[in-house]
Amino acid sequence: MTGDRESRPRRRGEELEGALLDAAWDELVEHGWNDFSMPRVARRAGAGKASLYARWRTKAALIAATSFRQSQLPPGPLDLSGSLTENLRSALDGTCAFLRGPYGSAARALASESPTLDLSQRPADTPIQVAVEIIEHARARGELGPSPIPPRVLNVGFALVIQSFLVDGALPGPEELDEIVACVWLPALRAAAPAD
Repeated sequence: MTGDRESRPRRRGEELEGALLDAAWDELVEHGWNDFSMPRVARRAGAGKASLYARWRTKAALIAATSFRQSQLPPGPLDLSGSLTENLRSALDGTCAFLRGPYGSAARALASESPTLDLSQRPADTPIQVAVEIIEHARARGELGPSPIPPRVLNVGFALVIQSFLVDGALPGPEELDEIVACVWLPALRAAAPAD
């Protein structure tokens, strides 16, 4: 028997895990939460089902892992030409757009159908990369000082948007997003890393 999987070199470790997570995201985008299939993910990745189930025993665990991975990827080239305030607001607009897609559907399903899912593989103190880039740019322009900023402060704007989405059932509107930036996120960042 000769198949695509046999003709490719065997992948292991991070390479295999990345292929499985990419395939899981493609499956989620194409089929959504309800029709998500672990065997199809393995086929998409060109991997055995055993290698998939050895890493994630359930659909919920796999979707949580691929969703977290996607949330860490930059949404594309960032336009950091604005002020810190403008860049933070733009990042929240991007978060709202992201939550309108497969990630948002998965997040809602995970929160409602799998409330006891062990998400310990997702460190709460992992900074979201978009925030890191915005902060680095603000520091280079002198809008923030060099003091370290705790990851929870870096992520607080995103956390408030996600909380509204999951708890209130709706994304914040433009005025609420402005309020998150002006009244919560920006003051927290400036308190953690005051400009000289």
